[in-house]
Amino acid sequence: MTFELRILALSVVLGLVQIVLASHAASLQRGYLWTAGSRDEAVPPLTGIAGRLERALRNFIETFPLFAAAVLIAHVTNTHSWMTEWGVQLYFGARVAYLALYAAGVFLLRSLVWNVATLGIAMVLLSLVLNHASAVEHAARSGLYCRSLACDLSFSLGHFTSVQSAFVRNWHIATNPKAQNLRSVLMQSGHLWTSSLGRTCSE
Repeated sequence: MTFELRILALSVVLGLVQIVLASHAASLQRGYLWTAGSRDEAVPPLTGIAGRLERALRNFIETFPLFAAAVLIAHVTNTHSWMTEWGVQLYFGARVAYLALYAAGVFLLRSLVWNVATLGIAMVLLSLVLNHASAVEHAARSGLYCRSLACDLSFSLGHFTSVQSAFVRNWHIATNPKAQNLRSVLMQSGHLWTSSLGRTCSE
C-alpha cells in the first residue's frame, strides 16, 4: 500500500469517527428514544456542540469524495511524488484540526484550516497534471526518435536490396555460359567501337 492510500484509509476512519460523534451528540440533545424511533416528528435544530459536529460532518462529506477521487486517480496512473505526499498529509491533518476547531467553536482559524485541506487536494490534482504533461512530452520525443530510426532503417534496407540485386545479376552472368558469351561480345564490340572512334578523332 502506498503512502497516499494509507492516508486515504485514515481519512475513511476519520469520517467514521465524525459520524459516531455527531450521532451521539445529537442523541444526547434529542434523546436516545428519538434516535431509535422513526424520527417522523419535527424537532428543533441542533445547537451547541451537537450542531457544530453535525455541520463539520456535512463539510467533511462535501470534500472527502474529491480527495478520494484524486488519490485513487494518482494511484491508478502511478503518480507518486513529494507533491502527492504533502497533499494528502495537508488534507488529513487539516481535516483533523478542522473537526477540533469546529467542535470548540474557534472563530476564523477554522476557515483558514479548511483552506489548507483544500490546498492539499489541489496539490494532488496538480501532480496529476504535471505527470500527464511529462508523459506527453516523453511520448513526443519517443515518436521523433522512432521516425528517425525508421527512416534510417528504410534507407539501409533499400541500399541492401540494391547491393543484393547487383550481386544476383553478376552471379547469374558468371554461372550462365550464354550470358558469359553475350558479355564477351558486348565487351569486344565496345572495345572495337572505342578504337574506331579514336582513329576517327586522330584523322
